[in-house]
Amino acid sequence: MAEIPERFDPETMHGELVEAEHLARYRWVAPLAKGRKVLDAGCGTAYGSVLLAEAGAERVVGLDRSAQTLDAVREEMPRGVVLEPGDVTALPYADGQFDLVVCFEVIEHLDDQPLALDEFRRVLSAEGILAVSSPNRDVYPPGNPHHTHEYTPSELADELSARFAFVRLERQHTWITSGVLDDSQFERGADAPLDRETRIRKLAADSSGAELYTVALA
Repeated sequence: MAEIPERFDPETMHGELVEAEHLARYRWVAPLAKGRKVLDAGCGTAYGSVLLAEAGAERVVGLDRSAQTLDAVREEMPRGVVLEPGDVTALPYADGQFDLVVCFEVIEHLDDQPLALDEFRRVLSAEGILAVSSPNRDVYPPGNPHHTHEYTPSELADELSARFAFVRLERQHTWITSGVLDDSQFERGADAPLDRETRIRKLAADSSGAELYTVALA
């Protein structure tokens, strides 16, 4: 079996399905960043931290365990984005310091997932929001050697409900698509938006729990 990469790299994986999956999560949560102090926990190359800053965040802290990865992209960061090495299970921040904590494609790699969730709750303000994702163990292909535990949707809901008064699950999945576009839209790429008149319809009906990834707000 081919080796499964542990970290998403937007340069070497550009145009692949994995890029669409990662960008979709950050595009989904980006509207919540406006005017907020944001922690991007497990930010990797901080592509998501940049998207959150562009969405109007007051300040974005990108934290990752790999100082080398952060150093490689630090000079590319826009104003308002700070990169810091650290461990998501022992966050180096005071209680209630952030209004939004984002943690995508990280928690399934951890040895102590409950401790990370405790830390996210601790550093959030009283009205703060956690956005977190996990592959759905019931659907996600087994055998990733970098994953310690993948939550099912119900498991993720239970873990979050033990710490937060409000929990909402949403479903991220992959579908085959077909589109009819004019030349200007057909030639767009690099995560560029299509115009507002573009209509999207869905053929396949899916049940909750059949998603490849579960994303949650708490």
